[in-house]
Amino acid sequence: MKNSLNKGFTLIELLVVIAIIGLLSAVVLAALSTTKTRGNDASVKTSLAHMRSQSEIFYGAHSNSYGLALGTGPVPSNPCITTGDNIFGTTTTGTLKNMVVNLKKLTGDEVACASSNSAWAVMASTSDILKPNWCVDSTGNSVATSSGIFTPNITCM
Repeated sequence: MKNSLNKGFTLIELLVVIAIIGLLSAVVLAALSTTKTRGNDASVKTSLAHMRSQSEIFYGAHSNSYGLALGTGPVPSNPCITTGDNIFGTTTTGTLKNMVVNLKKLTGDEVACASSNSAWAVMASTSDILKPNWCVDSTGNSVATSSGIFTPNITCM
């Protein structure tokens, strides 16, 4: 009689190892997706926070005015970028135009703006289900909201 030793793994052992690797990779990919979403939301909030300081520079440099009025009311249809002489305009230096363009890239064009000569507000979408927007305004508000920007005060609600 021959005494033979089988070297190697059985088919069942290989399938178990492959299944474990598959489960671990699914968990890692789910975690990476969440991290990317949170990073994008943080980037949106940071951009909006920078708008507040940039707007104050604009306000001081333009005789304590944010310029001509840009659309008001609930403004999801407002284009934000204008050719006018205001804080979102293209004809004035120091505006929020470039910041709004970057926000539109981050959010897929989901940005709303409103302004008057004494107030402004910008709202951008985030991934939060209950309060899907982040809003900043000239009064210093920086809040998560499901409502939007309303007049006559042009503030975040």
